[in-house]
Amino acid sequence: MANLAEVLRKEGKYSEAEAFYRLAEQVCSHSETEECRNSAPMWNAECVLYIDEHKYDDAERFCQMATEISERTSDPHQALFLATRYPIFMAKGQFHNAELSIQQSLSVVEKLARPESATDSMSLAKLLSSLGEVYLKEGRVTEAEPLFERSLKLRKTHEDCSNPLEEAKVLHDYATVLRKLNKLSDAELVEERASALTSAADKPHTQE
Repeated sequence: MANLAEVLRKEGKYSEAEAFYRLAEQVCSHSETEECRNSAPMWNAECVLYIDEHKYDDAERFCQMATEISERTSDPHQALFLATRYPIFMAKGQFHNAELSIQQSLSVVEKLARPESATDSMSLAKLLSSLGEVYLKEGRVTEAEPLFERSLKLRKTHEDCSNPLEEAKVLHDYATVLRKLNKLSDAELVEERASALTSAADKPHTQE
Protein backbone atom coordinates (compact mmCIF):
# COMPACT_ATOMS: atom_id res chain seq x y z
CA MET A 1 0.00 0.00 0.00
CA ALA A 2 2.77 2.40 0.91
CA ASN A 3 4.52 1.63 -2.39
CA LEU A 4 1.35 2.38 -4.33
CA ALA A 5 0.91 5.60 -2.36
CA GLU A 6 4.42 6.66 -3.38
CA VAL A 7 3.64 5.96 -7.04
CA LEU A 8 0.50 8.09 -6.78
CA ARG A 9 2.48 10.90 -5.11
CA LYS A 10 4.99 10.95 -7.94
CA GLU A 11 2.10 11.14 -10.41
CA GLY A 12 0.73 14.17 -8.55
CA LYS A 13 -2.37 12.29 -7.32
CA TYR A 14 -2.00 13.61 -3.81
CA SER A 15 -5.48 12.96 -2.41
CA GLU A 16 -5.35 9.34 -3.57
CA ALA A 17 -1.87 8.95 -2.12
CA GLU A 18 -3.08 10.33 1.22
CA ALA A 19 -5.92 7.80 1.29
CA PHE A 20 -3.52 4.89 0.79
CA TYR A 21 -1.18 6.19 3.49
CA ARG A 22 -4.14 6.45 5.88
CA LEU A 23 -5.04 2.86 5.08
CA ALA A 24 -1.43 1.76 5.63
CA GLU A 25 -1.40 3.57 8.96
CA GLN A 26 -4.56 1.74 10.07
CA VAL A 27 -3.13 -1.63 9.02
CA CYS A 28 0.15 -1.01 10.85
CA SER A 29 -1.66 -0.07 14.04
CA HIS A 30 -2.79 -3.73 14.26
CA SER A 31 0.09 -5.50 12.54
CA GLU A 32 3.55 -6.77 13.45
CA THR A 33 4.89 -7.24 9.93
CA GLU A 34 8.48 -6.21 9.19
CA GLU A 35 7.28 -3.19 7.20
CA CYS A 36 5.13 -2.00 10.09
CA ARG A 37 7.80 -2.55 12.75
CA ASN A 38 10.28 -0.60 10.66
CA SER A 39 7.82 1.96 9.33
CA ALA A 40 10.21 4.95 9.27
CA PRO A 41 10.57 4.90 5.44
CA MET A 42 6.78 4.93 5.06
CA TRP A 43 6.30 7.89 7.40
CA ASN A 44 9.20 9.71 5.78
CA ALA A 45 7.55 9.22 2.38
CA GLU A 46 4.29 10.58 3.77
CA CYS A 47 6.22 13.57 5.09
CA VAL A 48 7.47 14.18 1.54
CA LEU A 49 3.87 13.95 0.26
CA TYR A 50 2.74 16.72 2.60
CA ILE A 51 5.78 18.81 1.70
CA ASP A 52 4.75 18.48 -1.97
CA GLU A 53 1.30 19.75 -0.96
CA HIS A 54 2.81 22.56 1.16
CA LYS A 55 1.07 21.15 4.25
CA TYR A 56 4.07 21.76 6.43
CA ASP A 57 2.52 21.11 9.85
CA ASP A 58 1.34 17.66 8.73
CA ALA A 59 4.72 17.06 7.11
CA GLU A 60 6.53 17.93 10.33
CA ARG A 61 4.44 15.42 12.27
CA PHE A 62 5.32 12.52 9.98
CA CYS A 63 8.96 13.56 9.72
CA GLN A 64 9.14 13.44 13.51
CA MET A 65 7.55 9.97 13.52
CA ALA A 66 10.07 8.74 10.94
CA THR A 67 12.99 10.15 12.92
CA GLU A 68 11.86 8.64 16.22
CA ILE A 69 11.27 5.20 14.72
CA SER A 70 14.55 5.26 12.78
CA GLU A 71 16.43 6.08 15.98
CA ARG A 72 14.69 3.23 17.80
CA THR A 73 15.29 0.67 15.03
CA SER A 74 18.75 1.95 13.92
CA ASP A 75 17.44 2.40 10.39
CA PRO A 76 20.37 2.83 7.95
CA HIS A 77 18.51 5.66 6.21
CA GLN A 78 18.20 7.72 9.39
CA ALA A 79 20.60 10.40 8.15
CA LEU A 80 18.50 11.00 5.05
CA PHE A 81 15.31 11.19 7.09
CA LEU A 82 16.83 14.09 9.01
CA ALA A 83 17.32 15.96 5.74
CA THR A 84 13.68 15.48 4.73
CA ARG A 85 12.73 18.32 7.08
CA TYR A 86 14.91 20.76 5.16
CA PRO A 87 12.11 22.04 2.83
CA ILE A 88 9.86 22.58 5.85
CA PHE A 89 12.43 24.77 7.56
CA MET A 90 13.17 26.63 4.32
CA ALA A 91 9.48 27.34 3.72
CA LYS A 92 9.17 28.74 7.24
CA GLY A 93 12.33 30.82 6.89
CA GLN A 94 14.06 28.80 9.61
CA PHE A 95 17.41 28.75 7.84
CA HIS A 96 19.44 27.82 10.92
CA ASN A 97 17.31 24.71 11.48
CA ALA A 98 17.54 23.88 7.78
CA GLU A 99 21.32 24.12 7.97
CA LEU A 100 21.47 21.86 11.02
CA SER A 101 19.26 19.19 9.44
CA ILE A 102 21.46 19.06 6.33
CA GLN A 103 24.72 19.12 8.26
CA GLN A 104 23.58 16.24 10.47
CA SER A 105 22.79 14.19 7.38
CA LEU A 106 26.00 15.18 5.63
CA SER A 107 28.14 14.13 8.58
CA VAL A 108 26.82 10.59 8.22
CA VAL A 109 26.42 10.32 4.45
CA GLU A 110 29.93 11.60 3.66
CA LYS A 111 31.41 8.87 5.86
CA LEU A 112 29.32 6.08 4.35
CA ALA A 113 29.01 7.14 0.71
CA ARG A 114 30.75 4.84 -1.77
CA PRO A 115 32.26 6.83 -4.68
CA GLU A 116 31.37 4.08 -7.15
CA SER A 117 27.72 4.06 -6.06
CA ALA A 118 25.47 6.31 -8.15
CA THR A 119 22.77 6.19 -5.46
CA ASP A 120 25.18 7.28 -2.72
CA SER A 121 26.65 9.99 -4.94
CA MET A 122 23.23 11.40 -5.84
CA SER A 123 22.22 11.47 -2.16
CA LEU A 124 25.41 13.34 -1.34
CA ALA A 125 24.97 15.69 -4.31
CA LYS A 126 21.45 16.61 -3.17
CA LEU A 127 22.59 17.30 0.38
CA LEU A 128 25.47 19.49 -0.80
CA SER A 129 23.26 21.58 -3.08
CA SER A 130 20.63 21.86 -0.33
CA LEU A 131 23.20 23.24 2.08
CA GLY A 132 24.40 25.54 -0.68
CA GLU A 133 20.86 26.83 -1.09
CA VAL A 134 20.65 27.58 2.64
CA TYR A 135 23.88 29.56 2.48
CA LEU A 136 22.66 31.39 -0.62
CA LYS A 137 19.48 32.42 1.20
CA GLU A 138 21.60 33.67 4.10
CA GLY A 139 23.92 35.59 1.78
CA ARG A 140 26.90 33.32 2.57
CA VAL A 141 27.86 33.01 -1.08
CA THR A 142 31.56 32.25 -0.59
CA GLU A 143 30.54 29.20 1.48
CA ALA A 144 27.84 28.22 -1.00
CA GLU A 145 30.11 28.22 -4.06
CA PRO A 146 32.21 25.08 -3.29
CA LEU A 147 29.11 23.17 -2.21
CA PHE A 148 27.40 23.72 -5.55
CA GLU A 149 30.65 22.86 -7.35
CA ARG A 150 30.97 19.55 -5.49
CA SER A 151 27.31 18.73 -6.09
CA LEU A 152 27.60 19.36 -9.83
CA LYS A 153 30.83 17.35 -10.05
CA LEU A 154 29.10 14.35 -8.46
CA ARG A 155 26.17 14.71 -10.85
CA LYS A 156 28.57 14.85 -13.78
CA THR A 157 30.29 11.66 -12.65
CA HIS A 158 26.96 9.84 -12.53
CA GLU A 159 25.06 11.91 -15.10
CA ASP A 160 22.93 8.95 -16.22
CA CYS A 161 21.30 9.00 -12.77
CA SER A 162 21.03 12.77 -12.40
CA ASN A 163 17.57 14.31 -12.76
CA PRO A 164 17.99 17.03 -15.43
CA LEU A 165 15.44 19.40 -13.89
CA GLU A 166 17.02 19.04 -10.44
CA GLU A 167 20.43 19.65 -11.97
CA ALA A 168 19.10 22.72 -13.80
CA LYS A 169 17.87 24.10 -10.47
CA VAL A 170 21.31 23.56 -8.94
CA LEU A 171 22.92 25.28 -11.92
CA HIS A 172 20.59 28.28 -11.60
CA ASP A 173 21.44 28.60 -7.90
CA TYR A 174 25.13 28.24 -8.69
CA ALA A 175 24.86 30.95 -11.35
CA THR A 176 23.21 33.24 -8.78
CA VAL A 177 26.16 32.67 -6.45
CA LEU A 178 28.63 33.43 -9.23
CA ARG A 179 26.83 36.67 -10.07
CA LYS A 180 26.92 37.74 -6.45
CA LEU A 181 30.66 37.03 -6.48
CA ASN A 182 30.94 39.17 -9.63
CA LYS A 183 32.00 36.20 -11.76
CA LEU A 184 29.67 37.28 -14.52
CA SER A 185 31.13 35.41 -17.49
CA ASP A 186 31.18 32.16 -15.51
CA ALA A 187 27.59 32.77 -14.43
CA GLU A 188 26.47 33.19 -18.04
CA LEU A 189 28.03 29.88 -19.04
CA VAL A 190 26.36 28.11 -16.13
CA GLU A 191 22.99 29.65 -17.01
CA GLU A 192 23.38 28.40 -20.58
CA ARG A 193 23.94 24.87 -19.26
CA ALA A 194 20.84 25.18 -17.07
CA SER A 195 18.71 26.39 -19.99
CA ALA A 196 19.97 23.56 -22.20
CA LEU A 197 19.01 20.97 -19.57
CA THR A 198 15.57 22.48 -19.08
CA SER A 199 14.93 22.59 -22.83
CA ALA A 200 16.07 18.99 -23.26
CA ALA A 201 13.82 17.84 -20.41
CA ASP A 202 10.81 19.68 -21.86
CA LYS A 203 11.34 18.54 -25.44
CA PRO A 204 9.56 15.14 -25.21
CA HIS A 205 6.49 16.81 -23.72
CA THR A 206 6.53 19.48 -26.43
CA GLN A 207 6.59 16.85 -29.15
CA GLU A 208 3.56 15.11 -27.68
